[in-house]
Amino acid sequence: EIAAVVVISSTGLGIALVSSDTVNFFLNILWFVAIANAFKLIDHPIGLAVGVATITCLTLFALASTNGQVLVATLSIGLAGSTAGFFIHAIHNYGVLPGDSSTRTIGFLIAFLSIQVDGPVNWIEGLANALMPLLVCSLVLFNLSWVIVTRLLARGSPAQAGQRGVSHQLLAMGLGSSAVRGWSFFIAGALGVLSYVIYRIDQAVGMLLTGLIGLGFLVSGALLVKASLHREHQE
Repeated sequence: EIAAVVVISSTGLGIALVSSDTVNFFLNILWFVAIANAFKLIDHPIGLAVGVATITCLTLFALASTNGQVLVATLSIGLAGSTAGFFIHAIHNYGVLPGDSSTRTIGFLIAFLSIQVDGPVNWIEGLANALMPLLVCSLVLFNLSWVIVTRLLARGSPAQAGQRGVSHQLLAMGLGSSAVRGWSFFIAGALGVLSYVIYRIDQAVGMLLTGLIGLGFLVSGALLVKASLHREHQE
């Protein structure tokens, strides 16, 4: 992953938020490694990665098409078709999940495509380029943040440390795998629609909606932490 980041940075296709090449290089490493591993983590234990990836790619296709970025739109819809095909295959062959390398590769490609989408013309370029990829990939980033929090809260507890994502917590709370999968895809789809809306509306309103989405994730995370601690106390 880092070797690929070096190549991307050297070609000028990576993140370039600041004037310092060194800072941009480390931002690229952080972004690509985080998203690649976030898709790997969200896949277990019920196989969410390909479904979420399909919805994310369709969002990127819509954004790129709005900008007239034909190449980015083509690559996005092509990746969406590939992940959707595997998702359909997985439905007919229950329990078939992509390997960790596959999900990380999908995540890496999505990380690349998301930073290629140009910001809205009426937005400050650096701000839009920073926020839009974060918003599009916010579900997997939320799951990654949850993994980090649970590891910190584990404090040597093997049972708690074994829960590697939000889906583990929801399953432990008694939700069925179909319900967890359905809600995950619904939230991913809603975030995709909101990303497109925010992309098209006035910057001030878009920033407000982005803040509300961030607040929603913060509240959801706090409730999950509370539920996790309560369940651990009961055990």
